[in-house]
Amino acid sequence: MELLYFFEKLRTPLLNDINQAFTYFGEELVTLAAILIILWCVDKYFGRYMLFVGVMGIMTNTLLKCIFRIPRPWAFDSNFTIVESARAAATGYSFPSGHTANAAVLFWSLAVLVKNKILKTVFIAIPFLVAISRMYLGVHALLDISVSLTLSAVLVAGGHYIYKKLSNRTWLCFITGSAVVVLALISVVIISIINIQLSEDILVQSGLEDAYKVLGLAAALPAVCILDDKYIKYPTTGKWGYQIAKLLVGTLLVVAVKELLKIPFCAIIPGNPIAEFIRYFAVAMTGGLIVPWMFTLVLKKLNSNTTVSS
Repeated sequence: MELLYFFEKLRTPLLNDINQAFTYFGEELVTLAAILIILWCVDKYFGRYMLFVGVMGIMTNTLLKCIFRIPRPWAFDSNFTIVESARAAATGYSFPSGHTANAAVLFWSLAVLVKNKILKTVFIAIPFLVAISRMYLGVHALLDISVSLTLSAVLVAGGHYIYKKLSNRTWLCFITGSAVVVLALISVVIISIINIQLSEDILVQSGLEDAYKVLGLAAALPAVCILDDKYIKYPTTGKWGYQIAKLLVGTLLVVAVKELLKIPFCAIIPGNPIAEFIRYFAVAMTGGLIVPWMFTLVLKKLNSNTTVSS
């Protein structure tokens, strides 16, 4: 707690805002947007790698939170205060840090992708800034962020090694995706057992919902590999206008699926984690297959019109 008290003494309104801004780099929306850009417009095989590593990162983080169930710093010491603007996003248990893990998996993966040394340095540095911001805001301890950074480094390095082996190899990609599904299913089973034993623990129940979300994302990975490589074969290149339209319309569709499916599920099966599995499976299938398929049809139509005109 000494380090957290040190950061507490440094707090000012300006530093609070700066650190709150840094912590947004670990938000789900930032990760989703970055993966979609890579998947649709840069390198779909690298985008799949980012999906694999991202799913593994969230799964590991969720599982560890539910196994160890370490409270947030302010629960350890009632005299310790947090920056109130950070409280809303500080859900679940403290260990390990989800925001730090998300940022590390995302930006270290991007650091592997880019060749520019300045960008590479910036991408490597961002997760450390997110980690410091989480301690400054008072929502995580040093152990939380240290473990997240370490696990993320292992996942990114291991994932990149696998990516180099799997790129353009459909069946190996399918097998790897299937292995991720099995691991996600094991995670769901373990957390379900913990949830049964601790039926009054709301945070474990929330962790179980997150585990089903991860399982939904993972379940779509093998289908994305097979169906795209065998049938859709969408290109990631195109003119600027086409790429921008792809991002805007595609992102709108993905977000619409993610948010609109809440309505029927809340009415039909409220509080059932199966709903989260279905919703996130639909999100992954929309982003990984439906949007690319739609724009492949559009591109073919544009090309055919150009051919006729000429």
